[in-house]
Amino acid sequence: GGRIAATLAGEKDSGYKAVVLLAGAVSDGRSLIAAIMGGDDKMDAALAQAEQEGKYTLTTQYGQVQDLSSEWFHELIASQPLANAASYTGPVLVMYGDKDTTVPAEVNK
Repeated sequence: GGRIAATLAGEKDSGYKAVVLLAGAVSDGRSLIAAIMGGDDKMDAALAQAEQEGKYTLTTQYGQVQDLSSEWFHELIASQPLANAASYTGPVLVMYGDKDTTVPAEVNK
């Protein structure tokens, strides 16, 4: 949600009067996927599998099973939420926990 909010807030004529990000994963897409997968090598292997087999099946740390297409990888890699948010001039509140293991504090800073 925070990633999407940061992306949309900077869109021309977004209409947002304020933005609140709660543990927003707003790093570049490649870094985010690498963090989810456990490193660049694992991300590259997952993307290659998605391209060859039509999907990569990920089991999240919470036990959810998700099929990720190569399109998902490419769209996320291309996303730049901070670049979009840079043009937003309204008030912003960023909240995060310093013990969050899903979206580390460094990503929020």
